[in-house]
Amino acid sequence: MNSTAIRNRLVEFGESKNRTENFLSAPQDSRRLSLKGCSAVNLSFRERKANGEKFAMLTAYDYPMARLLDESGVDLVLVGDSLGMVVLGYPDTTSVTLEHMIHHCRAVVRGVKSAFVVADLPIGSVDTPELAVQNAMRLHEAGAHGVKLEGGVSRCREIAAIVEAGIPVMGHIGMLPQQVRVEGGYKIKGKTPTEAGQLCADAVAVEKAGAFAVVMELVRPEVASKITTAITIPTIGIGSGPDCDGQVLVIHDLVGLFPWFTPKFATPRAQVAGSIREAVQTFVQDTKVAGGLTMEQNILTQPPGANPTPISPSEPNPATLQKPQSSLPADAPAARAASAASFLQSTRTYPTKFHDQSLALEKSLMPGCGSLERKNNQSLCCGNLNSVQGQIEPEAPGC
Repeated sequence: MNSTAIRNRLVEFGESKNRTENFLSAPQDSRRLSLKGCSAVNLSFRERKANGEKFAMLTAYDYPMARLLDESGVDLVLVGDSLGMVVLGYPDTTSVTLEHMIHHCRAVVRGVKSAFVVADLPIGSVDTPELAVQNAMRLHEAGAHGVKLEGGVSRCREIAAIVEAGIPVMGHIGMLPQQVRVEGGYKIKGKTPTEAGQLCADAVAVEKAGAFAVVMELVRPEVASKITTAITIPTIGIGSGPDCDGQVLVIHDLVGLFPWFTPKFATPRAQVAGSIREAVQTFVQDTKVAGGLTMEQNILTQPPGANPTPISPSEPNPATLQKPQSSLPADAPAARAASAASFLQSTRTYPTKFHDQSLALEKSLMPGCGSLERKNNQSLCCGNLNSVQGQIEPEAPGC
């Protein structure tokens, strides 16, 4: 479907008082937006904030992870350009292209039925309003329900243009990972009155431009709290204290899937990397150990407690052969889903309408903040929205 077709295909919202909720309750494949639909999404998120709802957002980059997050009840799934580090192995987000984002966005939307999917517009994709609209359309064609772009006052024209084209926009202020090479590191924002004032101006500008929400990354908690009170759209914090309207984390930081670095503001709820290593080491040991098992016997070996059938009367029963026992928990494959559920069940309970059903979800506020510094001018860390290798500034509050 081309961009013109996307623009002309309108969502029917009806005339009822509940029409602002119709977009979120519509099937994923019918969420083709008009300006009217975009406005409805914006109003819906404002109303949910006004009603005291908190928002849980996590990143996903592929089908299985997206499906696990969606089944665990997250409100928003972010296809973040943080995939540059945690998936593609780049030192920062500046090597991520629009084609990368489109590829991963398509995979994610295949696994999501309920959550609102937001895709990052990568570096260089929003240099002009026209270019921003063109690239936002491409992400929308890939299945994203909304897009996110970095910048406040400096990106108002681009935000407004994308909204006018009928695509919901999430802003991103504070530490901007796409600017890491310009700024020379990942630092906490809002330390001075001047910085705090600029952040407030950025938030207000993003709101006025038509964004339905704004991410605040590595913003001092007191400044983030002030901004959250000052604007009517939801604020989604990462390393910005507990007073934002919602929290977002890189899924790898939440479930311990990137063990080489974890930011101080992220609390792992599982250790998936350890489980993977143990499973792989057990497999390697089972494969290499001398025991006389044939390939066929290995394939037919059944788990403990089953009634195995010998391959033939003349061959030993595979279940009777000695085999190193793994300490890997039987439910290890469920670690990711359990961890995502734990993220939602941390501190607060409140009712929230989730598309076509009402659930009681426990939402989490992530305390603390941190700033990540560039180390040796090359090794950048993985930990915030665009996880990078580095050091947390020791003076950061709450760390």
